[in-house]
Amino acid sequence: MDTGDSVQVYQLWDSCEACGFQGLIAFSSRPDEDYSDEDALGFVMDSSCPACGHEEAVLVVLEQYQEMVRLRKRAPQP
Repeated sequence: MDTGDSVQVYQLWDSCEACGFQGLIAFSSRPDEDYSDEDALGFVMDSSCPACGHEEAVLVVLEQYQEMVRLRKRAPQP
């Protein structure tokens, strides 16, 4: 898992509260968050909507975060 040392960007299907967009939303890790905490129920991440550019800090539950990590590992790397 991400230890918080560098910013990681993940994508997950979600919706934007600002414009209603439904699709892949970008979630960025925060350098000050400990993503290796196995007892955490979730983590704070920064989300960004590709349609309207709305950005906000959101709480991502542990299961969603783990899914984002799995999907990123399976994605082809450039």
